[in-house]
Amino acid sequence: MSSGPPSCHLGCHLCSYLSSAAWGCRACSPCDRDALPGTGQFGAARAQDQAGYHRAVAQHASKLFTRLAPVLNVRDLAAERAFYEKLGLPVSYEGSEYPDFIAFGTDSLHFGIQAAPAGNDPPSVLTWQIGVTDIDGAKERCRSAGISYELERNNPAPGWAYRRLLIRTPSGYRLALEGPAE
Repeated sequence: MSSGPPSCHLGCHLCSYLSSAAWGCRACSPCDRDALPGTGQFGAARAQDQAGYHRAVAQHASKLFTRLAPVLNVRDLAAERAFYEKLGLPVSYEGSEYPDFIAFGTDSLHFGIQAAPAGNDPPSVLTWQIGVTDIDGAKERCRSAGISYELERNNPAPGWAYRRLLIRTPSGYRLALEGPAE
């Protein structure tokens, strides 16, 4: 058993940090994850030690959130599926439980697509960006799959340059494949 400051049943870094800082954590025992930072005693902690507070909040969130897995609303489920498969993304879920949903995934990338009416499809408000290890390899993959793209070169600062392929999905989403720094 640790002789350090008390923490919640998750070993919550935020709770430990706030307790050790003598501010007390009203969220401890058990950790009330609904008590979001920025209010009450959390606000006092933030005012007293901004850097330590943000570090503690990030550690707390890293134990709670495990991955980002967005779901895109699409007009034509079959066309979108074919598009992502042409890019080389494997289907990780397709089942009778959710017949209008397909998930794609790799070790580091998870997302889904679901059939939705055109009125519920907001492609103009989202740029779907996926990092790639080899932009030239991504260009070749698009060429061989018959997927048209626009090459964008970016130089945001001296010594920092990268390229992106800008693509439109069958439902109209703007997809950017971003290569590594060059």
